[in-house]
Formats: sequence, structure tokens, C-alpha cells
Amino acid sequence: DALVLDHPAAVAYCLPGRTPHIVVSAGARRMLTPAELAAVLAHERAHVRERHDLVVAPFQALRRLLPRSTTLTRVCATIELLVEMCADDKAARKHGREPLASALERFRVSGVAGTPAGALAVADTPVQARIRRLRQPQRARLPLVWPLACVLLLTALSTSASLFAVPLQ
Repeated sequence: DALVLDHPAAVAYCLPGRTPHIVVSAGARRMLTPAELAAVLAHERAHVRERHDLVVAPFQALRRLLPRSTTLTRVCATIELLVEMCADDKAARKHGREPLASALERFRVSGVAGTPAGALAVADTPVQARIRRLRQPQRARLPLVWPLACVLLLTALSTSASLFAVPLQ
């Protein structure tokens, strides 16, 4: 389901739209192992399936409208990174974390360049942070306040429910 671009540079990206396309260069196919290529394609399919372009597009439009806003630039970069990480998670669930992390490492070392404007691709995000996240996932920790908040919520719900269940005479 991917178009192969006959070019020596290693690139993989998706072109969103009414009929989205996933593009992989011949250079990327040569550079990646079959497991890494499968993980990269799963990552790009996640972008297409979940319509990540619709998440990113409004923020990119605002950034073009206000190019001098450093806050907006940081917000856009963060949203783009989160979208990439979301696609990473989808691919990692299907193909494992290491094939995707090693593929990203290979792209980073090869110096991905030449991704078309409007495409969702590796070059647009801090790849090293994504690699680190894939290789060293953080366990989700429950904040200490949450158990107390749950107890208070259950108490409030049970108290209000008991007012309706117990007759007042």
C-alpha cells in the first residue's frame, strides 16, 4: 500500500488528503531491515488512519499566520511531537519498540532530508526524544493525590445516593 520513490535518499512519509498515500524511497528500503520497514509503514499507516494531518493543520496554519510567535512555534512543535509519538505507539504495539527505534536511529544517522511540505515525516520532529522514549519507556505512576481524590469522590457519590435511598420519614 506504499508508493516506492526511486531515490537514493532514505525517506518515508505520508501525504494526507482525500486519498492519502504512504511514500517510501528505494534508499529507505535498502537501508532498513524487513522488521524495521514494517514498523515504519505501520507508523505511517497510523498517521493516515487516525487523520493526524487534521490535528496538526490548524496549528501549522496559525504558525504561518503568526511566524514571529515563539510560544506558538513551541506549541506547534510539541503537538507535532505528540502526534509522532502517537503513531510510534501504534506501530510499536504491532511490531515492537526496538524495530521502530532502530529504524528511527538509522533515519537520524542518515540525515533525513527532502520531505515535501505538508507531509508527516521523521524530519519534522526531535527524533532522539522519540528513540529514547521507545527504548526506555516510563512506567505510568499514579500521583499520590489520586487515591485521596477517589475516596472523596466515592464518599460524595455514596452520600448523595444514600439521601435518595433512605426514607427521611
